[in-house]
Parts: sequence; C-alpha cells; structure tokens
Amino acid sequence: MDKLKKDDANRFNRQFSNWTKALTKSGCSKLSEVYTKAHAAIRAAPASAAKKPKAYKPTVVQAGPTLIMKNKDGKKWLRQHKISLKQRQDRVKAKLGAILSAQ
Repeated sequence: MDKLKKDDANRFNRQFSNWTKALTKSGCSKLSEVYTKAHAAIRAAPASAAKKPKAYKPTVVQAGPTLIMKNKDGKKWLRQHKISLKQRQDRVKAKLGAILSAQ
C-alpha cells in the first residue's frame, strides 16, 4: 500500500479512495488506529444496542408442506418443509386410491 502510494499516487487514490475517506472521517492516520479505536469503544460499552422488531410479518399465501409466503412489497417465495411420515403415508394412499379407482 505504501509502495503504491510512492510509485503511483493516481492509481493509489483510485484504488484506496474509500479507505482514505474513512480514515479522515474517523480522525485516524492509519488503519491500525481505526481498529484500536473501535476495540476501545467496544470495551467501554460492550452491550449491543437492542434491535427494533420488524413492523410487519410476511403473509401466508398457501399453507401446507409447500408454504408460499408474500411480503409487503408483493414478493413471493417458497418454503418447503419436510412432511411427516403420517402425511407421506396419506399421500401414497390417496394416489393409490386414485389409480385403483381409475381402473
């Protein structure tokens, strides 16, 4: 990093511009100082801030083993759950019943 800064300042600025902004914002001159400062802040107040609960819950479009859910923006997704042994046996019986009744 230091070698690149000495050799080609333009390339250094292009590659590390966000790091430079972050260092000046934190008031540090080196990256190791940022880590030291962050760890000191964590040691001073180790308790994490409480998260706010979500204001909404996804709605269920289709229930059952193949669960389809929808969020507030209308995006849908599929959540497949394992079915129990009893449900699997009932499905097999229903399929066999349909096959046998068709004959």
